[in-house]
Amino acid sequence: TDGRLASSDTTATLTILENDDPYGAYEFEASSRDVEIPEDIPIGGSSMVDMQVERNQGTFGEVTVVWEVLPESGMTLPTFTDLLLASTTTSLTSSTGRLDTNTTAYQFDGLNSTATVMEFYLPRIDNSFSISIWIIPTAPGILMAMGALDGSFSSFNISLIFNAGNYNIELQYVYQTTPMVLSAIVQSSDIAQSYFEDGSSHHIVVTVSETQASIYLDNNNVAISTLNGPIVDMSNSEFVVGGGSFVGTMQDVRFYSSALSVNDIIILSGDGAASHVTPITG
Repeated sequence: TDGRLASSDTTATLTILENDDPYGAYEFEASSRDVEIPEDIPIGGSSMVDMQVERNQGTFGEVTVVWEVLPESGMTLPTFTDLLLASTTTSLTSSTGRLDTNTTAYQFDGLNSTATVMEFYLPRIDNSFSISIWIIPTAPGILMAMGALDGSFSSFNISLIFNAGNYNIELQYVYQTTPMVLSAIVQSSDIAQSYFEDGSSHHIVVTVSETQASIYLDNNNVAISTLNGPIVDMSNSEFVVGGGSFVGTMQDVRFYSSALSVNDIIILSGDGAASHVTPITG
């Protein structure tokens, strides 16, 4: 009082949270936004061009930037988190991905191989979200799960299961009904064993839109169901890709911040990025 310094509580701690994209904002530099690639190359040859990416702000840590080519209609896709890119991995090896793509594909061994999403990138479970996965399965199992760190409680998980000669895609979720917490399942129609065992990449999309959940396989709707209640949000817990009995390859495992539309799913289920680069001949 009277301008005198107090004898106690004389220090304060000010915490400034991460803000304004501290890890950077990225774009192609001006010279890389309009490039020409020679077309007069020998049959079986290739033509390459370098495109420079600029980090315009942010100084936190080392970062990895991934970009991909989409058709013009793909510009309306909602924001997403690439769960494999945003994870620390255990016992995973790189594998061959789907044709005309260059994002990393990982081989899961059904034992110890996992990709655990780093805390900073944990997505929030809201009333509407979507998950998109490309897989080449060898053995069924849990594809991903969000739940308690000790594994005792799962907000939701997506699995490929095998039963009586057929495969099914399954969304198991936990919902809140006062005062109880219950679980329920949304399961696809039967999928022939030969369909998944053809050695090709297959695209699975699970969408949640308010009170409705849908499952798509290779652009075909294979399940639609009304949820029993809102999925319990465990965004501050652990999000793991793999870790169960699933054996096979996963690529482009992405969490979208809203429910994907039918048109969005058509775009994502289409051919790889290279197919969207159209030569101009003449």
